[in-house]
Amino acid sequence: MVFFSLSLLILAFILCTIVLLSYLMFRNSNPSLISISVIPENSEVEINKKQQFRVVVKYSDGTSSDITKFVKWSSTDISVLTIGESGVYTALKEGYVEVCARYCKVTAKALVKVKENI
Repeated sequence: MVFFSLSLLILAFILCTIVLLSYLMFRNSNPSLISISVIPENSEVEINKKQQFRVVVKYSDGTSSDITKFVKWSSTDISVLTIGESGVYTALKEGYVEVCARYCKVTAKALVKVKENI
């Protein structure tokens, strides 16, 4: 009877170990992308001035990372504001423009007000 109980205990231990190892081996170890944000989200700049945007990604495991150099940038009105590959933008004339940053099929936006020089 003691031998049977000990064998059953060893078998249960082995099965639990197999289940735990299977879980650890086959779980999704890569966190998924939750959101991206353009920083600053809203800004104001004078004509002929340049500023830098940054983009931060948030992952499902709670971490975040600066991905500015990996995004594709666009401006809704290139006559008001142009933006380069590095996220540096140049204000050209007065107006409002939306800047978009695209990464892995996810888009984040920021609003920029371009005003006359003081």
